[in-house]
Amino acid sequence: MREKALLFALLFAFFQGNRGMCQSVPGEFEEDVEAITEEAPPEIDPGDHIEEVPLDTLTADEARGLLKMREEEKLARDVYLKLHELWEIPIFRSIASSEERHMAAVKGLLDAYGLDDPVKSKAVGEFSDPEFTKLHDELIKRGKKSLLDALIVGATIEELDIRDLNELLLKTDKADISRVYENLRRGSINHLRSFVERIGEAGGEYRAQFLKEAELDSLLKAFSGRGKGR
Repeated sequence: MREKALLFALLFAFFQGNRGMCQSVPGEFEEDVEAITEEAPPEIDPGDHIEEVPLDTLTADEARGLLKMREEEKLARDVYLKLHELWEIPIFRSIASSEERHMAAVKGLLDAYGLDDPVKSKAVGEFSDPEFTKLHDELIKRGKKSLLDALIVGATIEELDIRDLNELLLKTDKADISRVYENLRRGSINHLRSFVERIGEAGGEYRAQFLKEAELDSLLKAFSGRGKGR
């Protein structure tokens, strides 16, 4: 609970600090996300070959991690669907589709290990964990302010995903779980890069919130040879 309270505080402080540079972005940013990510490594189906790895008993940390990532990937998808509805630019629709595949990959692990799905048939914006509901609503509120704000929301979600996946990878020794998490992380880096490039095109700058600045710079440069914006 303390970690989630700190997350909300960080998000609030970050958006307050960026408020002055957030403004509407003209229509020239309406090309599809594939045009932005063509230099990045292709995204692998995150759930590839789950069935090829022998199953084992989950630790409590591994079980909690899978349940968390199922809802965190849903958070990303749901926010992007709403932001696409608000701003009607393809990047949100394209990445929402990718997050749907990420959700399915984690669902495959839940099924393989006999864990109940926290998402089940929940509607967009609904979560089993009320903290995800609060975070969803806060991110949508921020993303409504301007297109630049919405792009920053996207980068924020992807950086959060990378941070959480880094931590979860340290808490598992299961090959199947590690494989899915690594693929999810690769996809999140691609998505983060796309959002950061759009932020730079809009005249903004994205600053690290959950990772160290040096780690963020390293991830972005490794995939694109570019930094965090202008």
